[in-house]
Amino acid sequence: MKERVQTNIEGFDELLKGGVPEGHVVLICGGPGTFKSSITLNLLSKQVKGNGKKALYVSLEESKESLEATAEGLGIDKWDEQNFLLADVSKIRLEQTDAGKARNWMKIVEKYIRRRAEDGFELIALDSMSALYSLMEFENPRKELFQFFGFLKRILKNPNKYGTNYVIQM
Repeated sequence: MKERVQTNIEGFDELLKGGVPEGHVVLICGGPGTFKSSITLNLLSKQVKGNGKKALYVSLEESKESLEATAEGLGIDKWDEQNFLLADVSKIRLEQTDAGKARNWMKIVEKYIRRRAEDGFELIALDSMSALYSLMEFENPRKELFQFFGFLKRILKNPNKYGTNYVIQM
């Protein structure tokens, strides 16, 4: 049986037969303010502290400081940044205001995740799909997102190369 990552949500792990199976891309969906980021910060933090995993949280719109404040407000203790990295890609976006949607943000995000996955992160969260959508002018959204998820799955299928076992996308 594949290893599973626990969500630490009461009753949910039991429904998932122990948690999310290794090698899966997980979508946490909901409208603004439905605690997607909070759930993910909590999940990653517990995996880092309790299970010795390495986690990468890539934010496309929220600042690192804002995410740290959210974590603190939830009572999540400060973590070791060697094992839990909050990557604030929104800073890159702010610096590139003149480029706008002409830039291929999907490729920028892929390149960033690929580079960071090589650092041995076992869990990767990308926040958020709506931010990614707002950055791109998709010609064929279904095809382009399918290819993006294929990229994420390729990273997951090469844990020896990248060390990544789970991707959480919100």
